[in-house]
Amino acid sequence: MALLAMRRLRRWAPCYPRNFAFSHTQKSNYVDVTMKWKKDPFFDNVDILIRAKELKALISLKNIIANEPTGCIPVSTVSKLDRILEISGRVASFLRKYPAVFEEFTGPQYNHPWFKLTQDAADLDRKERELYAAHRLEIVDRLRRLILMSREKRLPLRIVQGMLWYLGLPEDYLKSSKEIQNGYFQIVRMQDGEQGLSASIGPNEEVISVLQRNAMKLNGNIGSPPSVIKFPLFPSKGLRLKQKIEMWLEEFQKLQYVSPYEDFSTLDPNSDISEKRVVGVLHELLCLFFDNSAVRRKLLCLKKHLGLPQKFHKAFERHPHVFYLLLKNKSCFVVLKEAYCANSATVIERHPLFNVRNEYVRLMHKSENIMRSRRGLKVCDETSHGKHDESLSLSNTKLCCAESEKISDLFERGIQNSKDPDLRPYLKAAGYLTHDPCVVEGKKPGRAKARMSFQWVKCLKAYSAKLVARDNPKLVPSFCVSFTHLNKKVSLSLLSFCETSDTACMRRLRRWSSCYPRNLAFSHKQKSNYVDVIMKWKKDPFFDTVNILIRAKELKTLISLKNIIANKPTGYIPVSIVSKLDRIFEISGQVASFLRKHPAV
Repeated sequence: MALLAMRRLRRWAPCYPRNFAFSHTQKSNYVDVTMKWKKDPFFDNVDILIRAKELKALISLKNIIANEPTGCIPVSTVSKLDRILEISGRVASFLRKYPAVFEEFTGPQYNHPWFKLTQDAADLDRKERELYAAHRLEIVDRLRRLILMSREKRLPLRIVQGMLWYLGLPEDYLKSSKEIQNGYFQIVRMQDGEQGLSASIGPNEEVISVLQRNAMKLNGNIGSPPSVIKFPLFPSKGLRLKQKIEMWLEEFQKLQYVSPYEDFSTLDPNSDISEKRVVGVLHELLCLFFDNSAVRRKLLCLKKHLGLPQKFHKAFERHPHVFYLLLKNKSCFVVLKEAYCANSATVIERHPLFNVRNEYVRLMHKSENIMRSRRGLKVCDETSHGKHDESLSLSNTKLCCAESEKISDLFERGIQNSKDPDLRPYLKAAGYLTHDPCVVEGKKPGRAKARMSFQWVKCLKAYSAKLVARDNPKLVPSFCVSFTHLNKKVSLSLLSFCETSDTACMRRLRRWSSCYPRNLAFSHKQKSNYVDVIMKWKKDPFFDTVNILIRAKELKTLISLKNIIANKPTGYIPVSIVSKLDRIFEISGQVASFLRKHPAV
């Protein structure tokens, strides 16, 4: 009996944690359901988030130009970097897209396009370098905290290189780093043979996470942080969780918090405590980045080194009150909500370079305004150079350019939609008073949608009745009654209406009738009543026995071969002449076999 009990115990044991002493605290109660993604307009309109992909390429190109001794480069220097910079299209088109940052001019030789930084971009680059020099230790400490979060307190150099942009460090930091030379970081050899960057921690040094510092601030505890820490939740507007998920989330908040800098080897990977640690690691990781966001696929390289599970990205979907998935530019960005919603209630430190990079985003907006003003200037020049008056004088041309400059100033001030009658001529001449293509076009009267074809009965009845009621009030009863039998008496009603209406009514009716059959007298006879059904094929023995029909394919081949032989002077040919013509004559088999098949011919 004891032996049988031990066998059953061995069979049951793999289903439970090995460390039975902590099985009641690490039990997993999560209800696995599909969490529906909810769009949040607030995060979808943050400029530094929705332009993160273009901003990275812009700053990389800016650094290449700024590091040149002459301060300018030919376009051939960066024309092959489209894949490295993740630019969709040509690099030259990307540079010309932002005239407020890059200025184009003709090179000294061969008329090649060259680019240099504008004065605003050069001043902003100088300000960025000064801020980096003043806060260098603080920015480098973010890299150190990232390395201390790893399992072995070391990360491969290729992963560190990919994280430099998010940490706010320059791209050539690993090539000329004072911290590596001074021993702040060490270059070590990893297990797989590649080089890595390691950081050391003092014996009495205690690294505290952002959540622990936030809990100490709220509780007023100056000593050690509490063991149970709740994640700050910021639900999006309109997002509602199911009741069983809310119940699990309440229990999840009451679990013990494991710091990302602590040892996690004793945790069961299938427990709720382990999942809370995963959420804490991702929370701390996003707190280190300059805009508290990152591309989701860029974080997959940290999975092995930070001790994250295989499908750790599901934590972003399970905790929509902590993270937000931003779908922009064909990429999925992970955003930490606390950094943008908590304001002064959080201890997350704003990155020193955040405001500077936000200034680059403003230059991107300014570039869009310049491009729009250039399009307006081009239209003004076309209207002034021969479309209306080919003999326009030079003074009028200068006046037109002055008006265009005035238009660009008005546009930059944001009054392009002004209703002031004094400004409308300038704005209309520049093309600013046109329909905005980003605005959804509204539904038209008588149409099912904005640009679908007119509904015949509804449109003609509505417009014609409105026309009669305004111009001929006496005809309203008889005309409306005639439309009750529109399918049968449409021609009679329209003809009688046209006889009694005035000239203006006739013009409008011709304008509206262009959407309908032109011959209105026979419109009731042209209605299509066909019912689209599947017709079953029926065999006819009469046509299946007509010889010239069933032998049409062979007859064509036979006559073609007969003509080839008859056109020869000798009246005969060797089989080698027509042996390769089986595909041309559509013969299934050899041509010689086909000839022998018809000895009478």
